[in-house]
Amino acid sequence: MRLDEAIERINICFNRDGWPLEINYEKLRGRSSLSEETFKPGWVVVQVERHRSIAGGSYTLGLSMSAYQTYWQQFAVHTELDIVEELPEKPGEFSIDVCGLVDEAFNSRSIDLGIDKLGKEKYRIYESVSGAEKNISTLQEVKPFVLGIIKGWYDSFKETLINEETIPKEQIEILVSEYKNCLDDRIIEEAEQVWRDSMT
Repeated sequence: MRLDEAIERINICFNRDGWPLEINYEKLRGRSSLSEETFKPGWVVVQVERHRSIAGGSYTLGLSMSAYQTYWQQFAVHTELDIVEELPEKPGEFSIDVCGLVDEAFNSRSIDLGIDKLGKEKYRIYESVSGAEKNISTLQEVKPFVLGIIKGWYDSFKETLINEETIPKEQIEILVSEYKNCLDDRIIEEAEQVWRDSMT
């Protein structure tokens, strides 16, 4: 049985019996292939490539996901009769764009930095959401202040990774280190911009 024949048989059966969740005819046509795996004599297996968000990543229609796992929905199709059986999904590789997750974190969490001039070479830096503030004199004092605000984000990200069954344990520390570097760079860059703005 060719792939297009199997897809049409699936379409007939699902139109008759109801479509499984999160799949439709367009996804079936666009993402299917015949699997090399066997089921029973007289059947073929059609696999549909899918992706699910992981590691706290989110899905926005039309945009690529920063962190996802590829998996395949599988359907056994009888070669003679209009019969389809849904099989267990087959897991695949995962992909994580750590800096993309940092961008998502900044978009979902509120960070509101500000700097007030108190006097000659004296300033107050503050973060309105947490209520944290500190009197400073130089740009160098800005960095430890903002890094302290986001310290809990590292642990939160690590906990998210630990709870993901798909991510090998040996990868977790590497990903957390990359996340920390991206997050530190991002918050420092934002703080430096706030400092420059306050000087004008």
